[in-house]
Amino acid sequence: MAYDEALEESAHFSALKDAIRNRDAGRIKELWDPIVEEWDERTFYDFVVSSKAFSRLSFRHREVFGQVGFGTGGWDSDFSNTMLEILRVNVCELDDHQRYVVGGVEQMPKGLWQREVDGMAHWSDGTSLSKLNNGGTRAGVRKISRHSDGHQMEITDAWGRVDSYEAVLATCQSHLLTTSIETDEDLFEQKMWMALDRTRYMQSSKTFVMVDRPFWKDKDPETGRDVMSMTLTDRLTRGTYLFDNGPGSLR
Repeated sequence: MAYDEALEESAHFSALKDAIRNRDAGRIKELWDPIVEEWDERTFYDFVVSSKAFSRLSFRHREVFGQVGFGTGGWDSDFSNTMLEILRVNVCELDDHQRYVVGGVEQMPKGLWQREVDGMAHWSDGTSLSKLNNGGTRAGVRKISRHSDGHQMEITDAWGRVDSYEAVLATCQSHLLTTSIETDEDLFEQKMWMALDRTRYMQSSKTFVMVDRPFWKDKDPETGRDVMSMTLTDRLTRGTYLFDNGPGSLR
């Protein structure tokens, strides 16, 4: 694969992973320092197009490469980011070697919510998070602010209920602190706000439309070609899935 070649060519990828695996801090620094010097101010796309591996390929190959990736988006959504951030993803093997959870990962939060625990200091045996919250989760957070005493934090939910806590753990996507949740400006220093504003996310929601028949299989009676043979776009279509109930029907 061209990208694997590019990583070896410009980032000594295998040697870097071996050093990390062996916890050899000296070797990691020896390999990483020159990479920082060369790529800290250069983008992921620059890395791709300037590599010998990709120079042998066409623009279309780079475009196809941009459609694959990790998490919620393709690689092309990260083309403008610094190569160092992408390299950290690669070298730590994010999203590699995945295993599916039988029944879905939702079993974990549901299990934590419903689990009844004994021997707690402040609640009786058999207490669960569900019981403590009367069977329902709290409404979404709408505001995070500092309490007037200067020590505690105040959380305002979607229904206007306000509660105070000594600390707040935000587990949402960080950009929500700048878009959907009213967050006091003095909770973070300016550098942190700049980082939050510049963090990019790509939506991963899907829309499914039920149709009366698999129209994408229709053939032109004169030419024998697919009737639906063209999509008007100047780039590859992304995230278009066509299903029917027959075996092997995914297109």
